[in-house]
Amino acid sequence: MGVFAIAARHGLEHLFLLSEPRLARHLNKIGITNTQIGQPTEHRGFRVPAVMNVDQVISNLEPLLKSVFTHVNSQLDVQQRSVL
Repeated sequence: MGVFAIAARHGLEHLFLLSEPRLARHLNKIGITNTQIGQPTEHRGFRVPAVMNVDQVISNLEPLLKSVFTHVNSQLDVQQRSVL
């Protein structure tokens, strides 16, 4: 969840993913939506390239993952304030 919180803080719209096809499907099932953008390639096993829209992922998170995201985001706030 941290990668999405940091991406949103920095204004990133998209994140790219290179993962096993099974992991990409699993992420979609739990609300971390990703879209395959190319053919599977060999990189330490077969991997599929995909793109994720940061805002879409955050808004579509299941309630349990949304609570994890909220907690991680609040902890990033605490850390950011302690550095400043």
